[in-house]
Amino acid sequence: MAVLVAMVAATWPSTAHGAEPSATKLESARALYKAGREAERAGDLKTALEKYRAADGLAHTPITARELGLTYIALGQLVEGREVLLSVARIPTSAYESDKAAEARADAAKAAEEVKPRICTVVVEYRNLAPGLVPTVLVNGVEVPEAAATAPLKVNPGRQRIMAEVEGVQRAGELSLAEGETRKLVLDFRGVVKRLTPGETRSRVFVYGGFGTAALGAAVGIGTGIAAFATASKLDCPDN
Repeated sequence: MAVLVAMVAATWPSTAHGAEPSATKLESARALYKAGREAERAGDLKTALEKYRAADGLAHTPITARELGLTYIALGQLVEGREVLLSVARIPTSAYESDKAAEARADAAKAAEEVKPRICTVVVEYRNLAPGLVPTVLVNGVEVPEAAATAPLKVNPGRQRIMAEVEGVQRAGELSLAEGETRKLVLDFRGVVKRLTPGETRSRVFVYGGFGTAALGAAVGIGTGIAAFATASKLDCPDN
């Protein structure tokens, strides 16, 4: 254990943004990493995950990230685990990086590729979605970025709840997926229309009001013309 912790410490300078962690952070990260290893050996993966996550937050290194990613995967959180494993490639290489750190980089890259086909996909079809409307999508209560709202959703195996909201109207569905499975979910937004913004409302009122005024003016003009014509006719009539 002491050797492994020492090897992890040797890689800690390669943290986010290239900044070296303080001595306090290093010492805390060592203790958390050690606690994570002990919990993992005892079969308590949830506690191990908490410790590894805290250690990696203090000092993001190839070894801490590898252990964190693999623990996520062991708990069935494949999407989260793969993301952590992929983050290892983004850690700057330190001039003092050990062979074990380099090995952790290779392990993380390999594990990320191996878990990829096990991740599930949900293709959501938004039927009768009015043009210009983009749904707000949540997977198990977690919001999906707007740019990815209409793209296939990558989710973990198991039961998943997908909810979409458009103009205050919600549609939701639940799916149970096996590893690597792709399923389709249909959410129908028939009858949901885009709400007008205050600016659009004023603009339309102005346009409609303009048309109304023009129509009224035309009607008044026509009425006046008819009355004048009738008066002229009476004046021209020999019998009057």
